[in-house]
Amino acid sequence: MVLEVPNVALGSAGLLRLWARAMAPVHGTVAQIDLAGRPGIVMVFNRTDADRAAFNEAPPATQLERFGARFVAAFRAMGYP
Repeated sequence: MVLEVPNVALGSAGLLRLWARAMAPVHGTVAQIDLAGRPGIVMVFNRTDADRAAFNEAPPATQLERFGARFVAAFRAMGYP
């Protein structure tokens, strides 16, 4: 699916945040199975299949609370304060 919106419709208020999700049947119920926002986030910060699945299933509004500590730990492990 492609959504095309004229630039003028986006306004000029500054930052624009986008995300997308893929939905599919899981055990008889439609569920979010993949989440896209910033490329590479899922693979870099979520090392196990279980971590990636949990992140992909989480709506963006819950990600900071649920996964923020893991992301901070990853940056610290790379030498960032």
